[in-house]
Amino acid sequence: MRSSPLAAGGALAAALVLAACTSSVSGTASAPSTSSPGTSASTPTDPPAPPDGGGVPDVRVGAVPLPGNGTDDGGAALLAADGDGDVVAFLRELSAEGGDLSTVLTLGRLTPDGPGSDPDEASVLTEDEVPAVDDPVLVAVDPRTGGILVAGLIGEPGDDVRFGVLSLTDRATGVLIDAPALTASETVAAALSPDGGTLYLLTGAPDAAPVLLAVDPTDGAVLASVEVAAPGTSTPQALAAAGDEVVAVLDAGNGTPSAVLARWDADLSPLGTVALASDAATSSAVDVTLRPDGTAVAVLTTGTGAEPALRLVTVDGDDVTALELPGTSPTALAASGDLAAVAVLDGPAGAPTLLVVDLASGASTAVELCGGGTTDDVVLSDDGATAWVSGVCHNEDRDPTVWAVA
Repeated sequence: MRSSPLAAGGALAAALVLAACTSSVSGTASAPSTSSPGTSASTPTDPPAPPDGGGVPDVRVGAVPLPGNGTDDGGAALLAADGDGDVVAFLRELSAEGGDLSTVLTLGRLTPDGPGSDPDEASVLTEDEVPAVDDPVLVAVDPRTGGILVAGLIGEPGDDVRFGVLSLTDRATGVLIDAPALTASETVAAALSPDGGTLYLLTGAPDAAPVLLAVDPTDGAVLASVEVAAPGTSTPQALAAAGDEVVAVLDAGNGTPSAVLARWDADLSPLGTVALASDAATSSAVDVTLRPDGTAVAVLTTGTGAEPALRLVTVDGDDVTALELPGTSPTALAASGDLAAVAVLDGPAGAPTLLVVDLASGASTAVELCGGGTTDDVVLSDDGATAWVSGVCHNEDRDPTVWAVA
């Protein structure tokens, strides 16, 4: 999951019993090493038209307004989906009515026709206020418990706010993570191991090398850590975990950023780095996902100017395949099977858009989400049949929204 800047503020209220919410949040993050083995980068190609009988299927779009407000910069909600296709949204903005509280929503099996299977069901199936998590960087469904895990800034009222994990099952419980790298960090990227047992965190600070941490989300204990050695300065952008590997994308270099992907094994031993756009004078990574077979998929921008080019990159070992996509300002990436979904602020028509890409053929379809607004997060169902995108539609109410695309 992509990194998020951290700000001061927020408080953890006393444990809050949630009547109807099962949840758990944990994360994994990793930082790239700078030892660079031989890399092979391809010149990006334009996406072909969808082949007859294959490629990206026709899609439908439905929208569910969320309670509360979006953030000043257009953020709406972090999203998570379990294996059954149930969707969870964790609002980025603290509750106006609840004060120092956050809001978690369970949307059920959200389709373009609405949540759940009964047309009489409310648009939001359950809405619960939970202890505040400022600047959340990860929400995930814990495969061990079915609960929800949220990682971000938490703390007891009156105490210093620190980075920690909030676990939501029948109760809300929080643990703080005691790590100097987190205390000094200005940005954090997070990812959860497939078994839910390890939260990876990648920290970034202006005057320090990034640090990759492996944390037990149950008690906050730091299991392992490694400093990321990189040329010049390196800014973590996102990380992901799958199988027995962790990957991160960073912007490395002095003055002119160059997007790189770094790999580690589950014990945080570095497996090398790969340049993601060696043919470009400048490049900046946005997000990354890791497929079960070890193939990494990253989204980045290349070039300078008001509208840098949008590029989707697949990394298999040292082989890099790049595909130019329409649109600008990507905000998030998800992948499942041979499909990738990229949320962009400005699609081909200049509106918030989901780009659906067939990784096997390179075919892509641009799905306009609303006439104007922002995109935030995106997740895909396990079978790739449905994508969910959070954002803010600039209608009269400017409600934070989740779009279902299927």
